[in-house]
Amino acid sequence: YLAMVIAACVLNFHRALPLFVITVAAIFFVVWDHFMAKYEHRIDEFLSPGRRLLDSHWFWLKWVIWSSLVLGVIFWLIFDTAKLGQQQLVSFGGVIMYIMLLFLFSKHPTKVYWRLVFSGIGLQFLLGLLILRTESGFIAFDWLGKQVQVSSTHLLTASVMSAPAALAVAKLFWPETEAPKITLKNAMKMENGDSRNLLEAATQGASSSISLVASIAVNMIAFLALLSFLNSALSWFGNMFDYPQLSFELICSYIFMPLSFMMGVDWQDSFMVARLIASMTPSRKRDIASGAMRALISGTVACFMTACIAGMLSGTPVDINCLRILENAFNSSLPANTTNVVTCCQSLLSRTVAKGPGEVIPGGNHSLYSLKSCCQLLRPSTLNCSWISNAF
Repeated sequence: YLAMVIAACVLNFHRALPLFVITVAAIFFVVWDHFMAKYEHRIDEFLSPGRRLLDSHWFWLKWVIWSSLVLGVIFWLIFDTAKLGQQQLVSFGGVIMYIMLLFLFSKHPTKVYWRLVFSGIGLQFLLGLLILRTESGFIAFDWLGKQVQVSSTHLLTASVMSAPAALAVAKLFWPETEAPKITLKNAMKMENGDSRNLLEAATQGASSSISLVASIAVNMIAFLALLSFLNSALSWFGNMFDYPQLSFELICSYIFMPLSFMMGVDWQDSFMVARLIASMTPSRKRDIASGAMRALISGTVACFMTACIAGMLSGTPVDINCLRILENAFNSSLPANTTNVVTCCQSLLSRTVAKGPGEVIPGGNHSLYSLKSCCQLLRPSTLNCSWISNAF
């Protein structure tokens, strides 16, 4: 096997890079297991004096660590906001809002283990900082996403960041009051299966998944049909008041609009994002108990907190400065077709929502005058410039 890996790397290292990474990771874990099995007691004896010293001063040391972390986040927000704008503060307020709401509606508010909650949120923030703000982290996740045909800036990043958020939300919304059944010692113990070989195990796995896949397909068909019926009924009811556009997504857009705004979405885009939240809200087969609803809310809030962290970290100076660039460009006698103006206009047009004449909503808090000027400058095929109102 090692000869095959070496030969593949010699022929084309870029092509053999995934195999090389997997091999190095496997060798590391094998060596680590053998090393810890042989020298674990010696390492524990060597580190025991330092552990005792740390335990004796841990009461005040933990407050110093947590205070330093909180002050570091506050100062980072101050300097980053001064550079990129105030939109990030909205997303930070969204994180605080979700934490307060989860605590207020927690099943056992007095049993919340805050260190674990803030550790999960802090890990989520660090993962977002690594992926969205560092070039090496973004390149690594971009490469990993390309291997499995997943966009690193969307699904993969959200999945990785939502894992610690889900743990933090679960410990906050429904904290444990009893001793956990799964501990560090028995978590890695796996029972032996009934299969006698690889072929039999693959056959049993495929057979057992039939009912699961069929259940998912039937539930999807049932809930999509139910949603279509509900939209048809609401449209029929709204048609009586000359408003046939009434739908379940439209109603939920007004309900979820504050939530989408607190994630860092522009106010003009909040209703559109809220409609997407409504159409993508998870469903369950039936409400078995109150735990099912709490699990649904916890998973949804974990995804919302991921969006808030992304809103805090994904701002760029170009987006913030576009307001000033476009206002100065179109209010002066200087030529407007510079590189910065064209870039800002392209960003503005891509975020603009156009429903018809007089129903055009510019994105990014831009004015209709800037949108009209950008439309006349670039002449996009996706937007009719005559739809933009002249009432500036």
